[in-house]
Amino acid sequence: MVYVRCNNPEANKCRWFSANPDGTGEQLLLIRPGATPQWLAWAPDGKHIAFSLGSGPEQDRQAIYFFDVTTNRESVLFSFPDKRIFDLRWTPDGHGLFVRYADMSSNFDRGQIGYVSYPDGKFESITNDTSNYSTLSSAADGRTLAAIQLQAQNHMDLLSPSGELSGIAISALSRQLFDIRDVLGQTDSDLVVLYPDRIVRLALDGTKKAELFNDPSARLGAGASCASEHVIVFSMSGREGRVSSNLWRMDADGSNLKRLTDGDDDGLPVCSPIGKWVYYLDAKNSRRMRVPLEGGESEVLPLQAPPGSPTYWISDISHDDTMVVAPVTLPDSSTNSYTRKLAIIKTNALDLPPLTLLPDPRMI
Repeated sequence: MVYVRCNNPEANKCRWFSANPDGTGEQLLLIRPGATPQWLAWAPDGKHIAFSLGSGPEQDRQAIYFFDVTTNRESVLFSFPDKRIFDLRWTPDGHGLFVRYADMSSNFDRGQIGYVSYPDGKFESITNDTSNYSTLSSAADGRTLAAIQLQAQNHMDLLSPSGELSGIAISALSRQLFDIRDVLGQTDSDLVVLYPDRIVRLALDGTKKAELFNDPSARLGAGASCASEHVIVFSMSGREGRVSSNLWRMDADGSNLKRLTDGDDDGLPVCSPIGKWVYYLDAKNSRRMRVPLEGGESEVLPLQAPPGSPTYWISDISHDDTMVVAPVTLPDSSTNSYTRKLAIIKTNALDLPPLTLLPDPRMI
C-alpha cells in the first residue's frame, strides 16, 4: 500500500510511503511540498498512481498528476485549463480515467463526471446537467459508475435588526441563488448581488435596477460593502487574463474599477468601518492580510496558523478600527494537540502579540 503523511516532521511538506498491508516494511518514496493530494487512484499495472489536488494555486487544481512507484518520480499527466479535477478512477484496462470535475460554466461550483483517455489525454463529458455530483466510484468491470447527485434549493429572507423575520421573502431571486457568489446590503431598499461574472443592483423585491459590472471571462467570489456603502470590494479571477484570484474595488455605481492585491489566491474581504483598510485571506500562503482601500502595499497580520492547521479569516472589526477578531488554532504542547481560541489583533500595533481568549466551547 501507499499512503501520504503531511506536516510531520516538516511543516507544509507531504511524504509518500509504501508499506506491506500489515504496516511493516515502511519505505519513503517521495517528499512533496505544497497542497495535500486528496484523490489517488492506483493504475491496474500496479506501477503508477494518478492523483489530483483539492487546494493550492489554480494551475495545480487543473492537473492530473502521475506518480511512478518504480522510479519514485512525479509528473503532470494531463492539464485542463478550464477545469478543476477531483475524484479519479482508472478503467480496468488502464486505457483511461473516470473523473469528477467542475468547469468555468458553473464557476467551478457544479461537479460533473467525465472521461480522460490514456495516454492521449482526450477529454469527454459523461454528464452535462444542472445537478452537482459528489463522490465517484466504479464497478470492477468499469461499466457502471456510482455517484451522489445533489440539487440545491435556496431562498432568501430579510431579518429586522432585532432578528425577527420582516415578512419579505425575495422570491424573484430563488431560482438564481445557486449561482450567486455573495449578496451585500447596499441601502435600506437595495441589494448588490455578485454573480459568477457580473454584479447587479436589485430592489428588495428582486427586480433589476442596474448592472454595475460584467465580464464573461471573470470569476467572482465573496464581496464586501465598504466606506459607508460607497465602495464595493470583491475577489475575482480571469480579469485581464489573470489566473490568480485578487481583490478588486469599484465605486458603488460601477465606476473606477481597480485591482488592490496581486497574490495567487486572495479572497474573503472584510472592510474596516472607518473605510481605511480591507482585511482579507491570502489562501495560497495561509495568511491574514490587509491592504489600503484606496490601494497600496499589503501587510501581513500577526499570529498565523501553525503547520497543519487551517487559517481562519477575519470575522469582524471594531467600530474604531483598532482591533480585529479571528478564530485561531494554537498548538498545545502539554497535550500534543490544538486548541481553538479567539485572537484579538491590534490594528495599530501589528508588532505586539495578539490577545488570545478561550471562548465558550459551544462557539463555532
